[in-house]
Amino acid sequence: MGDTIDLSTLSADERSRLARELYGLHSEIFAGVDLDAFDRYVFQSPARESALRVYRDAAGEPVGYFVAHVYEPTFRGRPVAVCRGEVGFRSGARGKNVIATFALGVALRYKLRHPTRPMYYLGALVHPSSYAQLTRYADRVYPSPATPTTPEAEAELLASLSEHFGLSASDPGRPLVRKIGWTTRVTAEERRHWHEHESPAVRFFLRENPGYDRGEGLLTLAPLTMGGLVRMAARFVGSKLSRKLGLRARA
Repeated sequence: MGDTIDLSTLSADERSRLARELYGLHSEIFAGVDLDAFDRYVFQSPARESALRVYRDAAGEPVGYFVAHVYEPTFRGRPVAVCRGEVGFRSGARGKNVIATFALGVALRYKLRHPTRPMYYLGALVHPSSYAQLTRYADRVYPSPATPTTPEAEAELLASLSEHFGLSASDPGRPLVRKIGWTTRVTAEERRHWHEHESPAVRFFLRENPGYDRGEGLLTLAPLTMGGLVRMAARFVGSKLSRKLGLRARA
């Protein structure tokens, strides 16, 4: 369960209050970001639309958050919609696709209002669970095991958006790795879990971004068409149904 808040309806002071409330949880999950930077980067974003979802456990305690933004930069002389987000979950709640419904809702509502505007998800992903979830549901992801070499048009868009959002390169030898500074706090057991994971997406992420635990992010792009968003929703619903049926079969 959780609470959803439209940040665009709040004043700067009200958004800062939310940042202070969530900074304790954020600090349990990430290192490398102080309160001022957390507030400025996440809650005072110049995005066209911003929405916050706080996820809670059965006792009502927050275990994670997701702030979804939609920006409207210009590419090749025309506006494009770019979805970005900041996500944090305690280790026991990671990788359970709980953010999919909220993220799809934000993207679909915008797409319905602007059906002809090109739309993309842009991430600089700092944890393999986020990358694995994206490749699981999206039609196309660049780069990915299926498309390790990003096509020319998408590569140009990635470069343009990287400059627009001030995502500086971390390693000249890895052009899609960006210096983020947010380091996910992980236990030795969790680190071992991901490094022994058999998912092609997880293994690809670790190969392309071996410094993720030092606060480096893999620049990742996913086109979001109306049909693609509908298919993402269908995959998510199918995944939830399969999980429920599996649980019933084992009961």
